[in-house]
Amino acid sequence: MNELAAIWKDEELFWSQRSGVDWLQHGDQNTKFFHASTIFRKQRNKISSLKDDADNILSSPDELSNHITDFYQALFTKDNHFDGSTLQEFPRIVTDEKNMDLCKDPTLEEIRDAVFDLGPTKSPGPDGFAGLFFRKYWTKIGPDFCKEILEFFRTAVMPQGWNDTHIALIPKVQTPDRITQFRPISCCNFRYKIISKILSSRMKKWLPMLVSEMQAAFTGGRLIQDNIIIVHEILHNFKNRRNGDWDMMIKLDMRKAYDLVDWECLDLILKAYGFSDQWLRWINSCVSTVNFSILLNGSPTEPFTPTRGIRQGDPISPFLFILMSNALYFLIDRGVSRGDIRGIKLNQDCPRISHCLFADDTVIFGKASVNEAEQIQKILHNYGKITGQEVNPSKSSIFFSKNTPNALRSLVASKFGFPPSICHDKYLGVPTEWGRSKKETFLFLLERMEKIGESWKSLLLSPGGKEVLLKAVIQAIPAYIMSIFFLPRSLTNKMDSILKRFFWSGSMKKQSIHWCDARVLEKPKEEGGLGFKNFHLMNVALIGKQIWRMLDNPEALWVKLLKGLYFANGDLYSAKKGRNGSWIWNGFCDVKDKMKIGLIKGIMSGEGTNFHKDPWVPSIPNFSLSNLQLEPSQVSDWIVASSRSWNSDAIRAEVTEEVAQAIMRVPIGPPEAEDKWIWRYTESGSYTVRSAYRAFREARDRSIHPVNDDGARPNRQDWRWLWSLSLPPKLRFFIWKSSKNALATRARLFSRECAPASTCPLCNYQDETVLRCFFHCQHAHNTWLLCGLLTIFPDPYMSFAEWFFSLKDQMPDEQIARLVCCLWSIWKARNGFIFESRAISPATTATLANREFMNINEARETTSLSSILRSASCHSQPRGSRRNPSPPPGPFERIVHCDGSFVSESQLAACGITIADAHGQVIDGKAERFYCSYPIQAEAFAILGAVVLAAQVSCPTCIKSDCQRLIVALIQDPCDWPWQCRATLARIVSLLQGAPWIKLSFVPRRFNSLADWVARNARLDLLPQDWIVIANLISPLL
Repeated sequence: MNELAAIWKDEELFWSQRSGVDWLQHGDQNTKFFHASTIFRKQRNKISSLKDDADNILSSPDELSNHITDFYQALFTKDNHFDGSTLQEFPRIVTDEKNMDLCKDPTLEEIRDAVFDLGPTKSPGPDGFAGLFFRKYWTKIGPDFCKEILEFFRTAVMPQGWNDTHIALIPKVQTPDRITQFRPISCCNFRYKIISKILSSRMKKWLPMLVSEMQAAFTGGRLIQDNIIIVHEILHNFKNRRNGDWDMMIKLDMRKAYDLVDWECLDLILKAYGFSDQWLRWINSCVSTVNFSILLNGSPTEPFTPTRGIRQGDPISPFLFILMSNALYFLIDRGVSRGDIRGIKLNQDCPRISHCLFADDTVIFGKASVNEAEQIQKILHNYGKITGQEVNPSKSSIFFSKNTPNALRSLVASKFGFPPSICHDKYLGVPTEWGRSKKETFLFLLERMEKIGESWKSLLLSPGGKEVLLKAVIQAIPAYIMSIFFLPRSLTNKMDSILKRFFWSGSMKKQSIHWCDARVLEKPKEEGGLGFKNFHLMNVALIGKQIWRMLDNPEALWVKLLKGLYFANGDLYSAKKGRNGSWIWNGFCDVKDKMKIGLIKGIMSGEGTNFHKDPWVPSIPNFSLSNLQLEPSQVSDWIVASSRSWNSDAIRAEVTEEVAQAIMRVPIGPPEAEDKWIWRYTESGSYTVRSAYRAFREARDRSIHPVNDDGARPNRQDWRWLWSLSLPPKLRFFIWKSSKNALATRARLFSRECAPASTCPLCNYQDETVLRCFFHCQHAHNTWLLCGLLTIFPDPYMSFAEWFFSLKDQMPDEQIARLVCCLWSIWKARNGFIFESRAISPATTATLANREFMNINEARETTSLSSILRSASCHSQPRGSRRNPSPPPGPFERIVHCDGSFVSESQLAACGITIADAHGQVIDGKAERFYCSYPIQAEAFAILGAVVLAAQVSCPTCIKSDCQRLIVALIQDPCDWPWQCRATLARIVSLLQGAPWIKLSFVPRRFNSLADWVARNARLDLLPQDWIVIANLISPLL
């Protein structure tokens, strides 16, 4: 039996890897689904015949192989049109500092991180090794492999065979019949991709500082939504313009953008930008040592060597393409500065915008005139001569403002060789034109969801697989659109409806009984739900991300455009929809007020925060003093500049004592730092869609049903325990349905008027409830007796959920698994009797239960794909984990220990600081009581006090704290600082910059007991006057 289970698991693992499905990692056996996916994928990608340029049909393997190889060999062969004369004018943008960082030798940790960052099950290259192999055997092969990688970075010589590449042909259309209708994706060897990944990771760090702010692709801090918002606002302006300037927008598509990149051009552009010779050698070795073979129906063709082009599938390629396409920005910017082209300025408060770039998707804005069209054509021609890029007229289009005369439209469009925009055109996947009905504009989202749900493959999924399909695939379909547009409620309600319908019936169109309220399904699993998302709330949370980015980065181009259009003389929260607001802007206005539940203004200098109107006191929800008759002022007006403390007398004179206490618990930052917005529902204070969705859902649920935590079971711990049980998903889901009374028993069917009677179908006696079905029916009773589990029957007054979760404290999980198998078998036997007229026997049912239990135990001993991935990842440092910083090198003349003490009930806190000499003798210290709102604030204030004391004497000093979270945060990125003490940490960093002799170090709590004793006794007001003398006496005892 063990051998058979292992074979089943191996079969599922085999077809899982072959299917290319990476969203389904957990669930019951889905071998049928993986097998069907593989067959479908093979049929879809199979090339049986193609037409050549003369429309001759090629069908034999040799004809197809020769035709495809000839096409790509010609495509990847350099022509001699290159003209690099303009490159001399390109600015040098790479500094010596950037070159030193880019060209440093990789560390062993950097190589390992690259290995574990790359997808473990992605298609391998010609050598056949996937990333999973390198992960699993890293401890054995890692040292030798790192030597080979380091040798490449030393010599810039690519090892033989490492850069061999298979090209997989992915269909662009449903039934391709020409080679141009396939997209070439490169399958590189994993060893090569490690080199490329290291180079791309280094480049990614500097890219935002190297490319134009108009380029949004692959650049940190910029998103694809930036360009969509800009284009949408300009097109909205075009659509409503009645008079004024005649303007145009040209949407360009570059033909075979990656494939036509000229290597000589790329090398000269990088050199013109200032990249060092070492970096250029590495890049040249990656780009020019390729050998291609085309995969034709799974078999590679004869290899050939290209002389131009970069590969889709190579980690470094997107960054190289963006650097090369930055040449277009330079040419357009030069044209604007010369006055050759004008760009667009929607009003006097808006920035002038000449173009937007997202990788090879280019949009150029300008005046609708023949002269400007000719100048833009010259720029595009020059760009093509430099880079080898060509505009594809059939996929490019031009838009005009509504007031542009038709005759001029035709004349200008003829200069470019492509017609004015047709209806339903798209930019970056988003419609560029829309009518009055916003719902009709995005009906394609519903169609796409229904298409996936109704596909024959989806019908082969197990219950666990269907849950994953809904969450990982179907719920993700509208996410991109919902991150920009606020969809009508009727549309999101329809999305909710078809998702729930598929969950209960297995079909997007088939009607079925919904056994639970929709809001139950939307609750997290630890609250008794299944974690399905509400599309409207998800829409709010996704748009909230754009609102947050507006608050957090007001200098972004798209933010300045919106500000100029809608709130030029105010701030975001003073802005209104307006009479002619765009769809995007009106959606932002609908969402921004909902975000107030989590927004707080973090006080640094205090100059950017309104004392009366802004929400800047965390402990008072919806804080506002606008109802008081006070003169308008900023928070900085209430701060004593010399001590960076609150002017308590002035505050108490204007507000109640309760409000005054809350204000004075707010930390104050350094005067040179700007006030920043904080999202209170994350540790770092940065907005996340996950935290926002949870906050909006909980707010909605509270408004409908107030929270009533009376300790009744099942509680959050119970539900967590259920979903963590080592059971197949189908059994956990079965118990969930039973606990929610969501099984189709006769009593439930009768209550829904779906059954003629409510009596038990097996014994025709009493109503068939969940408890009767499982326990009180004679068949069920005898089954429990044969299984030896008769002693665990529920009391008559208990519900199924109360009974089942009470077992958590009474028996081990293995016994619970056996019990669940018995429940499952009773239910299956009951259904077999009703729907298949199978004879029912307690002995047979008990045997099935025991067999199910044996299968579960055997499955635990076999290996699944997800368990392989988990075990293979165990050698990698988890993302987001805190690594203890290395202790700073000594010696130190002073050792400062500090600690904070806090009581939440009274919010009274204290800090304890001891200063010892190099021999450990306590020579000074400080103890201070104060009020704050969070424990982390007390710890931060203790470190601040220690830094202030240490900065007074210029000698090597080490400050030690047992708050690992803060010590790591101070050494690492400020973006990870806890928001509750961000202001205090900023003051600490400001002081440390002026006191380089001070170092910070983490110390375990057991070695910080003296500072803890000082802080605790200070808070209790029990610290004696001569505590420093006493500290030396008791220190050995603590």
